[in-house]
Amino acid sequence: MDAQRNEFKQHVIDLASAKKSHYYYTAELPTTVTHASKLGRTITVQITITASEITSSGCIDEGLVSTVADYWTSTLISAVHEDRPAVTTSLTVQAPKAIAPGTKVDVVCLASEGLEMPYASAKFVDAADANRVYAVASHTNNMNIINNFGFDDGTSIHSMDLDQGILTLEMVITQEHLNAAGTLDEGLVATLADNHTSYLLMSNSLIKNPREMPISVSLSLNVQALAPIEPNTKVHVVCRVGNAKLAKLHVTAIFVDAERPNVVYAWASHTKHSKDILGFANCKVAKM
Repeated sequence: MDAQRNEFKQHVIDLASAKKSHYYYTAELPTTVTHASKLGRTITVQITITASEITSSGCIDEGLVSTVADYWTSTLISAVHEDRPAVTTSLTVQAPKAIAPGTKVDVVCLASEGLEMPYASAKFVDAADANRVYAVASHTNNMNIINNFGFDDGTSIHSMDLDQGILTLEMVITQEHLNAAGTLDEGLVATLADNHTSYLLMSNSLIKNPREMPISVSLSLNVQALAPIEPNTKVHVVCRVGNAKLAKLHVTAIFVDAERPNVVYAWASHTKHSKDILGFANCKVAKM
């Protein structure tokens, strides 16, 4: 049993180490996997909270909670489900309790079993007192991965107004973009929303402050497929920035029929935290 646990623990560490720090800020944070069990579908990761990772309210920065939860729960979900790839359909965090700098925290992650959209939770507890909970996170993935997503997602720019924070993409829906219910695959919706709303926020921020590199992490990403859609339908993905002047940035992505914009096929809401928890903002934007 111990040999199996150690083997699974090493497998989790190897999966996490393979993630690129360019996409996962948590890869830069000093963490230690202290426990792992494939049978129990759980891992525990220990981190030490520093003063820079605590907000003015005295709680753990939500950006840190989000990126740590995303990094380790997605690693656990993949490890439990035979290393199958997945994309996020929902990530929600909450940091309700104050914490002192230098506190060692155990991040206890627990994954669901046997679901097409597996769920995992992350609980940030005091390493010396597991009843003291500093933060929690819930993370849902979609393992029904389509072939085209991310940077090769079949979209093209239809129109944009970066001053107003609006970007409209155009794409033609194919059979592989649909799930068994005939609606847009939630993994597709989540990936398009995550990628394009993040770049829209970055571009919008650069226009307002061209000398600084805009850095943010996701606090929540929620998607919903609302109506069935036929293959070969042309869709507009309308991304719009909300409260761009606040620390918690909000942007929406609405998937509408290109010919009948009142017909909404899917919707996504993405909230990001602009606080630079890892010091990336010290990297200035190069002059062209």
